[in-house]
Amino acid sequence: MIPFKKEDINKKYTPTWVYCNDNSRSKRFRDLFIKQFGGEFIKETRHTFIWRELQKEEKPRRKFVFEDANGIVFVVENMYEFCKKNDLKRPALYEVISGKRKSHKGYKFIAEI
Repeated sequence: MIPFKKEDINKKYTPTWVYCNDNSRSKRFRDLFIKQFGGEFIKETRHTFIWRELQKEEKPRRKFVFEDANGIVFVVENMYEFCKKNDLKRPALYEVISGKRKSHKGYKFIAEI
């Protein structure tokens, strides 16, 4: 296995850069580098490539607003913890959110943020 160094991939004329840019089998070496470190290569000039890591896109969590029988408003980010803490059933609360039920144990759905 070629001893690639991740920190040297975009530094010109380092051994890792030469393997992936200035070599007769550079395409093969770029594929090996991606297999080892992930990311992608982007064409910089006609014969050189730069490497970048792919950023994981975090899906934004849904937030729900509920009101209990006493009029206290709750903003819920983690439905599992909220149900566990307040002795509620998640499927029943999701039915309240979808409109199949009006309330569950006094908790009413107000809005989704």
